[in-house]
Amino acid sequence: MRRFPVRDGEFKISSYSDPGGIIKTCVAVAKTSDGVAVRHSQDSGKSTLFFTSAEWEAFLKYGGFFGGPHTYMARAKPKLYILPGWGHRITDKNYQKLIAIAEKKYKFVPLRIATRNRKYALGNAKSLHQIIKNITRQIALPSSDDVIFGFSIGALQAYLVARKLKFNKIILCSISSVLENDLQTYSKSEALKIFSPLQCREMRGVRYYKLKNSILLYGEKESEITQTRSKSLGKIVEIKEGDHVLDNAYINTIKKYL
Repeated sequence: MRRFPVRDGEFKISSYSDPGGIIKTCVAVAKTSDGVAVRHSQDSGKSTLFFTSAEWEAFLKYGGFFGGPHTYMARAKPKLYILPGWGHRITDKNYQKLIAIAEKKYKFVPLRIATRNRKYALGNAKSLHQIIKNITRQIALPSSDDVIFGFSIGALQAYLVARKLKFNKIILCSISSVLENDLQTYSKSEALKIFSPLQCREMRGVRYYKLKNSILLYGEKESEITQTRSKSLGKIVEIKEGDHVLDNAYINTIKKYL
């Protein structure tokens, strides 16, 4: 490891340090012409880490900035997770528009999910609970500054994930209303065309409840059950002349809430 001389007076304590806290996060940084040194501010006798200016700048690009009377370890951008509708892909034009709109404020993080299965709307015939568990495992914690977005069946998945994890914003668009008694709006044969028997049993047993920080959008022309269920789950936004389609009018409305 490269080393260079650094005087104690050159170290500045991060304003994010909390020496009185339980974890005692105490970081001191010295920026010199030779590079950057980092050490524990409460125990200067411990090892000091040395970085070249290029290495430090690479870190700052993704994790913080240096300036003012202190060194600030700035938080990374909040993350944006998107769960597309059945048959959709994140590479589809309108999802890419949404990502482009959000990228100045959020870091888009792709999820490994199946959306193009021809038979099953949830991507496969597995347990609904297992599908949601698999998505939840991909969310980086803590997620309290992040946003989760879903459209149609993706909105249903986002809703169920947000019941397990805390998000700053939960944006649910044209949510598929198939939990609890809503599944009865479909005939048994219709439901089994897009969900497995196991999934149907599970969905009937899931009870709805409102989530804090949730925004539900739907089109003016959408089905009565979609509108009614959306109104019962949180703050609502109706898109004039809108339908169950993620079009430009829908995206222009969404960006107001990102």
